[in-house]
Amino acid sequence: MKLIISIFLFITYSFSLNLQIIDVNITSINKNQATIATGNVQIGQSGIITHTFTNNEKMILGYGVVTSTDSNSSNIKLIFDDILPQDAIPTTNIEPSVGDNFVLNHLYDTALLIVPNNEVEQKIKNAFYGLKYIETDILAGYLKLEKTPAPSLKLFQKFAKQNNIGLLLFVVEKKLHIVDVISLKNIYSFDITYNDTTTNLPFHTNVEKINTGLFDFFKEESIKDYHKYYTKLLGLNNDGK
Repeated sequence: MKLIISIFLFITYSFSLNLQIIDVNITSINKNQATIATGNVQIGQSGIITHTFTNNEKMILGYGVVTSTDSNSSNIKLIFDDILPQDAIPTTNIEPSVGDNFVLNHLYDTALLIVPNNEVEQKIKNAFYGLKYIETDILAGYLKLEKTPAPSLKLFQKFAKQNNIGLLLFVVEKKLHIVDVISLKNIYSFDITYNDTTTNLPFHTNVEKINTGLFDFFKEESIKDYHKYYTKLLGLNNDGK
C-alpha cells in the first residue's frame, strides 16, 4: 500500500510540476534576452545554452533564466558570468545565436533536500523518488569547513553548483518549496502533511553539531528556530507561505 501511495504521489506531482529536462532551440535573441518556443513554464526556471559544432561536439555558452512566459513561448535572460564549474561539457567565449540549444531544467534531476526531521525527509523522497538526492551530511561537512552553521541562500547556491545540483527543496511549516539553484526563485510550493513536529538544526542530518570557529569574522549565529530561519531565508510569510 505504501508503494502504491508513493507512485500515486509521484505521478500527481509529475503532472502538476514541470521538472522534466526539455531541449529547445532559441528562436530570437537581443543582447542578453532570448526567446524559446516553449510556453507555460515557471518564472525563475533555468537552463543552459549550448552550441553544437559540425563534428557534433557541444559547448556551454551560458545560463538562461525564464523571465516571462505565455502559452506558446518564453523569454529568458542570458547569464554568462558563472558557468557550471564541474559540468562535463566544456565552455567557450562564443556568443549565443538563433538556432543554439536551450536545455530547460538542466540538472533538475538532482536535488538537495532541507527538512526538519527524518519523517519529512522520507515522505518527500518517497513522493519524488525519481530525483537523485545529495545527502545533507555532505552539506553539513561543507558548512563545518566554512564555519557557517547558519547558511545563507547564496551559500546553498555555491554548494549546489559545486555538486551539480539543480533544485533546492525546503520544507517550512507544512509546505514544500522548490527553489531553482541558478535564479534562487521559488518555482513551486504546495502543502504537505506530517506528524513529527521536532526540528533538527540547522536541518536534518546525521552529522552532529555544526559549530562556528573561534575566529569567525562574520559572527554567524547558530539557527535557533528552524521554521523561522527558513521562512526569513526564503522570503516567506510567517505561516511558511
